[in-house]
Amino acid sequence: MSHPVVLDFGAPQVAFTFGICVLILFVPIFIIEAIILRCLKWGSLKNVLLDSLVVNMISTVLGLAFVVPIEQFIFGWLAGWGLSVVIEGGALVLLKRHSFARTFFAVLAANFSSYAWLVGLIYLLAGRQSYFR
Repeated sequence: MSHPVVLDFGAPQVAFTFGICVLILFVPIFIIEAIILRCLKWGSLKNVLLDSLVVNMISTVLGLAFVVPIEQFIFGWLAGWGLSVVIEGGALVLLKRHSFARTFFAVLAANFSSYAWLVGLIYLLAGRQSYFR
């Protein structure tokens, strides 16, 4: 069975799978990632919220553009997570707030957290369906 996977690339995935508005998912994702950035002392609350908002908007728009069928659920999510890290990391590097290494560490941590939340949400919404077998 083929499932549509959108490479945040995770918010569009959940939205297409369960018919949820992307905006409903976007807000918690950008807030989760902003919290992680703030915990990592990325910058002021204003900078963290703005940076998280901008990079997640870029990632989500690109995610909507890349809907592809993926036979293996986990492969699609790993690909989406990886592309999200690259896109958001690249965008944050362009903002030149921190070094390349610190930026990508922050992006890895933020995206791990937001994807963990998304996978948990799917697990609850899918009722422990075949996605996780």
